[in-house]
Amino acid sequence: MQRPPFIPRWKALSLALALAGGALPSLHAQSLVDLYGAARSYDASYQSAKSQFDAANFALGASRSNQEVLPAPDRSYGSQTATISASQPLYRPANWASYEQGKKQVDLAQAQLQAAEQDLIVRVSQAYFDVLASTDSLAFVKSQKIAVAEQLASGRE
Repeated sequence: MQRPPFIPRWKALSLALALAGGALPSLHAQSLVDLYGAARSYDASYQSAKSQFDAANFALGASRSNQEVLPAPDRSYGSQTATISASQPLYRPANWASYEQGKKQVDLAQAQLQAAEQDLIVRVSQAYFDVLASTDSLAFVKSQKIAVAEQLASGRE
């Protein structure tokens, strides 16, 4: 899916005013919630915070080792041995510190994501209400124009 091009604020307001004026009647108005949902998909700062949060929460690691032992042809052994062993250290402060550090990184990434969400909500809301205010101003100016035209017409009669 391709992202839409960046539109400067003054062009966005011009487009909104044109839409409000009826230049494109086939388009429908969107609610603030719809606009916020769309902005979450395309906003760079929000997407960056989301990616950092995902990276802090998910990690994957893998390792592999291969060892070949070639038997010596002139040696033979008369016994066989099989051993299974497991060990679990009771206390490793370095591992505990890494675990705690990981939890703090997840908390930090979550706080950054929440801050990015709140910033996005503020920016989308501000743009939405700016468009509503511009629409109201345009309607007021149109009403004044009609009123002045009617006064002019009645004054000529």
